Amino acid sequence: MIDEIKQRVPIEFSRKYLKGFKGKAILQVGEDMAMEVIIKYMTTGSIMKSGWKKFTEKYNLQVGDVCKFVMTRDQPLLFSVTITRVRKEKKTKKFSGVSSSDNTIFKRTSIGGTSRGRPKGSKSRNVMNPKSFKVFVNCLYPNVPNEFMNGHENFVKLKMKRQSWLVKVNYYKSMKRYKFNGGWIKFSKDCKVEVGDTCLFELIDEKEMVFNVSIVGKNT
Repeated sequence: MIDEIKQRVPIEFSRKYLKGFKGKAILQVGEDMAMEVIIKYMTTGSIMKSGWKKFTEKYNLQVGDVCKFVMTRDQPLLFSVTITRVRKEKKTKKFSGVSSSDNTIFKRTSIGGTSRGRPKGSKSRNVMNPKSFKVFVNCLYPNVPNEFMNGHENFVKLKMKRQSWLVKVNYYKSMKRYKFNGGWIKFSKDCKVEVGDTCLFELIDEKEMVFNVSIVGKNT
C-alpha cells in the first residue's frame, strides 16, 4: 500500500539484504532521472523515508497502486521500480502515516562484485584492470564505473566485431554516477544486448576513447 510520507520495506527482505543499513538509496523508474531516498533499518522492517514523498508526488502514486522494487545494485543501493496502477473505480484519496508493504514487492537480482559490506574506498570488482571493465546491464541506460571514467564525460566509441557506434556518457550529480546515454539504445539493439547481460569493455584507444565490447554473460 502506497503512502506519501514513508514506505515500509518487508521484514524478510530487510533482514536478508538491509540488516543494519542506514543511508541513501536510488530509485529508478524506466529511463527517468533517478531519485534518492533514505532507508533506515529497523527490526520490524526497514523504512524508506526522506525523498519518498517527492517520489510519490512525481509519479502521482495513489493508495492501492502497487510498486515492485528490484534491487539491482548494492553499492550505492539501487532499486529499479515498476508501478502498477490501481483501477480507476477502486482509487481512493491519499493518506498520511506509514504504509504497510502489502501492495509492495521487493526482489533482488544477482549482483556482481562483493557484498554490501565492502570497505569504503575499495575498488569495484567490475573494474577488471586499468584498461577494461565489466558492466552488468540492469537498466535501460547502464552505469559506467566511476573509477574508470575519472572525470571524463564525452562520447565514446564502442566496437563489436566490425562495426562501431558513438555513445554519449553522462555524469549525474544527484547519483554521483556515470551512465551510457545517447546512442546506447541503438548499440544495444544492433548488438542484441539485453537487460541481464554482462558486457566486457576493453579500452583499445585511450586518446579517442574506443572500446572493444563483448558479451561475456548472456541473460537466459
